[in-house]
Amino acid sequence: MKTVLISAAIALTLSATAHASSSLNLNGQVDSVCTVSNLTNSQTFSSLSSGATAMSDVTLLCNDADGATVSLTSAEGNLQNTDNENRGIDYKASLTAGAVALELMADTGENEKRVSVDVDGSEELARGVNGQIQLELLEDALYAGTYSDTLQIAITAR
Repeated sequence: MKTVLISAAIALTLSATAHASSSLNLNGQVDSVCTVSNLTNSQTFSSLSSGATAMSDVTLLCNDADGATVSLTSAEGNLQNTDNENRGIDYKASLTAGAVALELMADTGENEKRVSVDVDGSEELARGVNGQIQLELLEDALYAGTYSDTLQIAITAR
């Protein structure tokens, strides 16, 4: 009888033990950031002759895990003469920064001439990768005047 009472008491104790659980949802957010920085805002060629070069540092950053699209766009399609837009100077723009390698031939005078490349997301790109853009004139200036173009470097999350 003692054994039956002890067994019944243990069974009663085990069945009376309550178990409860709850969960806590954890959340956070990091905004997508893609930037081009450390770029010199203006470059002047010392001479407007074939082979003349200019260079600028650049930093590309994009923290999207899917990667980014990097592009170079020439607003005028070459260094346009302000007196006569059909009298431009052709040039080449080369951008290198980590896995990014782009070359734009601004040699047509075609407005909004653009090249782009897709790059995978990486820790390097998410922290910011340093690079350079090199500009090289492909011909001599034959006509007097001021020559200019706007070269845009863009990075967009994919």
